[in-house]
This record gives sequence, structure tokens and C-alpha cells, in this order.
Amino acid sequence: MSLSKPYTIDEINWPCKMDSNVQQKLLEASQPYQGIDVLNKMFDDPTFRGLLYCTKGISTMSNTRLDGQLLVSLVVGKGDWAGVNRIDDGLALTPVKTALASLKANIAVNEVQDSEFLYIPEKAIVELMQQDSSVYQFLFYLAKRMTNKLMQSSHISFFKPESKVIFYLTEMMRKVETPAGVKPSLSITQQLLSEIINVSRPRTNETLKALVNEGLIAIDRGRITLLDLPGLHQRIQSNEFEYYWHEKR
Repeated sequence: MSLSKPYTIDEINWPCKMDSNVQQKLLEASQPYQGIDVLNKMFDDPTFRGLLYCTKGISTMSNTRLDGQLLVSLVVGKGDWAGVNRIDDGLALTPVKTALASLKANIAVNEVQDSEFLYIPEKAIVELMQQDSSVYQFLFYLAKRMTNKLMQSSHISFFKPESKVIFYLTEMMRKVETPAGVKPSLSITQQLLSEIINVSRPRTNETLKALVNEGLIAIDRGRITLLDLPGLHQRIQSNEFEYYWHEKR
């Protein structure tokens, strides 16, 4: 299974400074995957352990409670890592390993744009740990990044639908390669967006229409364009304490 192109260590978004030889060994140990099946496999197969690095596309991973309440929804796009909690090094690198281990049930993975990944097996990572202790630092910084994303996503899950829509649209747009001077845009159905943010489609549609009417976004044939990014960011800040406590609509 080949990717759309081969990659060099200079094209990888490393979380910290590392020896180029270690980086090269990690890259050489990687295996290419296309599509989101590899994300599902990471949650479904306990023997499939290791790191994933997204080289292309946008996907999301959402976790809900048994009652349907959203716990966390993460955007995974080009340059993002996943799976650090799957590395069994015998040490608790950070509390993120325990937190993520509890989020196995009710996982939904969605592909927003065609995605490609590099998978680095746990065995190769553990072997490199024994050769170079800087691999522990590498995993620590990956876990730190994931902790920040988890905290941010968990926090936004309590916000009202408007803030959720704006937050996840801007998060996904950050992963879209946009030419200079062009407004960022993304093809995504309202149904998929509603699933990602765990808000009913009617409420999602209502929120999008309101943002269109205010000139903050545009929607054309399933493509959403952000017209006023500063205005959208300001809207999230102004709604910072408007929490959405289990309101059913």
C-alpha cells in the first residue's frame, strides 16, 4: 500500500528536536496506510499498537458517553500524530495514557478529506528506546500535544452549538492548504458536521444559516467558506461562558 508520495524527515512535523538518525530510523520503520480504516483498527484491535502520522487529508475521532453526550471530538489532519497512548513502555509518560485508555467505547471515526497515514509499529519504537533515550522525549512531547488537544476539545464540548460549529470548522480549515489571498474553504456535508460536533442536524443547519446571514461564512453546494476568520474567533470568545448543559433540541 503506497502513499501519494514518499516522505523525508524534513517533511515530518516532529514535536521536538531530535537527532536526524533517530528520525530516519522512525521513518524507515513506518508503514503507509490510506483511508481511515487504520484509525478504526487502532481502537478495535488491541494488538495494533504504535504511532500514526497523518501525511494528507482530514479525519475526526469522536467519543460519546452511553447517553450520547459528547466527551471529546478530535481533528486529525496533515502534520498530526495519534496513538501515543498505545505505546506500552512500562512507564506512565503522562496522565494522557490513562485518560485515553478509558475512551475506547463509542468511538466514531469520520473522513472529511481523503486521508493518508504513516504507521510506526510499537516494536520499532521500543527497540529505538533501548538505543536512544531521546525517543522518550519524543513520546513525551507527543503526549503533551495530545493532552492539550483533549483538554481543549473536552472544554468545547460544553459550549453551545454555535461555538462548537465555529471551533470545529476553524480547526478543520487549519488543515486545508489554502493559497495566499484565498479564503479557506472545505467540502463537508451538514450531516457529517452535525455528527462530528454531536448536535442535531436541524440545530446545526440553523446555526450555519445564522452565520451565513451575518456574513461570517458562505455555503455553496456543500462547500463552506470562512469569510471573516477574526469575526468567528471573536464570536467564540464572546460565547466563552455560554455553556450548553445537555440541552436537547
